[in-house]
Amino acid sequence: TLKRKAQEAWLALRVEKNFSKDEILTFYMNKVYMGHGVSGMKTAAEYFYGKPLTELSLPQLALLAGMPQSPTNYDPYLKDNSAAKERRNTVLLAMVKYGAITKKEADDAIKVPINDGLQDLTSKTALANTNRKVVDAYVQSTLAEAASLGYDTNKSGLKIYTNMDSNLQQSMYDNANGTAVTFPSADTQIGATMTDPNNGNVVAQIGGRNLKTLQGTNHARLKTRSSGSSIKP
Repeated sequence: TLKRKAQEAWLALRVEKNFSKDEILTFYMNKVYMGHGVSGMKTAAEYFYGKPLTELSLPQLALLAGMPQSPTNYDPYLKDNSAAKERRNTVLLAMVKYGAITKKEADDAIKVPINDGLQDLTSKTALANTNRKVVDAYVQSTLAEAASLGYDTNKSGLKIYTNMDSNLQQSMYDNANGTAVTFPSADTQIGATMTDPNNGNVVAQIGGRNLKTLQGTNHARLKTRSSGSSIKP
């Protein structure tokens, strides 16, 4: 609409007035959509290659640089990823043209397979699902709180810090859902929270056992039944 276009023009003028071109480019690179629900070059490097940007090879960087124009068409995970390869090579040749790299560097990079270094999506998804179950409601509640404040916790590269000890959290999950502890029945539920006695920080928490959904009831926080004798005065 005309109103929206006017707002965009006004915002563009404000941005250009208050920030340098390098800063504006940085803003863009931190937010640009890269496909697979990922936004930002830094997040994309971790998603596609499992590495920070500083550790990527020249052909890998060229691929990421070329993807924002059409993330779907230039997706290197496609069975026919010839478009991604062509786009990457176009970026490499442009870098030669503007003196960023030599012709030999570009020729060597063009010979590298387009899927070089890509993470396996199948194992990546399975690991993510397992980790989400272990993390349980302890982190899910934090993510939900951030989302309620307007943050996109899946795409914006937002970092959320907690006091969680991953080893203790894994142990708590295994004990609740494994066979190490005998429960009266499969339907018996639990809620557990572990704190650091030195500072009171919550280092592990589990909201239940055999949960069918990650967003289920968090018995550690929401139930009103008396807790165990260990914390009575």
